[in-house]
Amino acid sequence: MSKLKLLEKEEVKKTLSPHVLSFLGSYFIPAYLLIWAIVAQKLFELPVIHEWLEKMEWLNGSPEIILFLVLWALGLILVGVILSLTKIRWRVFILYAIFMGVGIGLMWKFGFKFGFKDVKNLLTVYSLAATLVGVLTVEAFRSSHKYVLTNFRIILRGGIVRSHERTIRYSSISDLEYSQGILGRLFNFGSIIPITPSGMGTGSDQTFAAAGASAKVTKKTSVGGLVGGEKGVKVARTRSYWELFGIYPFSEIKLVMENLIQADTSITPVKEQLEVQREMRDLIRQLIDKETSPGYPSISNEEKSRDQSVPDKEKPSDRRFPDEE
Repeated sequence: MSKLKLLEKEEVKKTLSPHVLSFLGSYFIPAYLLIWAIVAQKLFELPVIHEWLEKMEWLNGSPEIILFLVLWALGLILVGVILSLTKIRWRVFILYAIFMGVGIGLMWKFGFKFGFKDVKNLLTVYSLAATLVGVLTVEAFRSSHKYVLTNFRIILRGGIVRSHERTIRYSSISDLEYSQGILGRLFNFGSIIPITPSGMGTGSDQTFAAAGASAKVTKKTSVGGLVGGEKGVKVARTRSYWELFGIYPFSEIKLVMENLIQADTSITPVKEQLEVQREMRDLIRQLIDKETSPGYPSISNEEKSRDQSVPDKEKPSDRRFPDEE
């Protein structure tokens, strides 16, 4: 990302980045790959799991390695869907699906050449490598987040492959949303979302419910119906690179933000009034300089004497028209 360029008379007050623990949920996504590989091996040794898998008709008579891969894949799919719904991004599920597909391909290729124990070891090494790559990627993404507070604006930056930058003037902020989790309260980090009148910094939570029923009228005819409804609520939510996400120390930055917004809000009207006064002053000075300049036309002595020789009753200011009498 390019180097930050400041405006004239702009000063940097704070430069921030997210706390490591604020990305704990993102670190869990790749870490789960290794955790589940180890847990799946332990679960597969339990007789209850074997009985549950053997009850599935399409798995009857399958080799032990197939049963294990089914258990491993089910754990990835289930958690992948849950994390995608939580993060509101199906990217997590897609990454899990790719990881699962490559893993099944490796196990299928080498699983029947080696023993089951070697297959489990290969899966552990494969999961460990994927976890390390994932954790390093998350850390690079976290480090790319830079939040700069100046006396004029807030500059938000983030992104690895595609960089993002958002600039917010303090005068355009209508509200601030503060949030802290349990870890945030313990380690003094949290998130601040600047909300603007245009709606930047807000999202919505949607819920949908439906119910259906059917009844058989005749042997060949049935009647059914479906009733549903949806409800949404607007909430403060945005991407991590469009907010002050997981900043530390939270209590100090919160006070700094409030002071910067208050200072900008109270000074802006005064600045506008002073600017108008300066413009009026400059205009008056220009008129005075123009009248006193040598080339400016002035009233001659002859014109002055002629004006003085006119009787008061004939002066234009004293004349009366017939319709005015």
